[in-house]
Amino acid sequence: MVFWPVLLWRYFSKPESRSVYDVLMENPQTRELVELHKLYGELFGEGINADELPNGSGEFGLTASNPIPCRTILGSNAYLGRLRTSDGATVLYERTGSVFSEVSSQPNDCYAIRHPNGRDLGTVYISPFQERNSAKAPRGFEIEEFDQS
Repeated sequence: MVFWPVLLWRYFSKPESRSVYDVLMENPQTRELVELHKLYGELFGEGINADELPNGSGEFGLTASNPIPCRTILGSNAYLGRLRTSDGATVLYERTGSVFSEVSSQPNDCYAIRHPNGRDLGTVYISPFQERNSAKAPRGFEIEEFDQS
């Protein structure tokens, strides 16, 4: 595991380098995750393709009745990995359970959010059964932008 960055660098430092997708798909575990992701969509539907659920009510992301749309649990982790405090710090998060609300027939996941200094920042609610991850942050938070370079 320690050498994976070196191995990826070796693939991409050559002129005939392959795409990230091709390199990752060589791994049987990655292929299995991709297949599970496809099955997940077939089982639970595609969900919505928006930054906020159209029938949500209450404070975005901070109430179970207006959860943050995400694509699968892996997508939830990716979203939370980009969530930042108002001072730009990466949040710490822990899944604490799930709850049902009137906005979806599927449960919403609850995550306790903390600042790296240990201060409790509350709970965010995520609906992991949607078509894509939201690009919107709850009040008091920011979303780190992808580096396109």
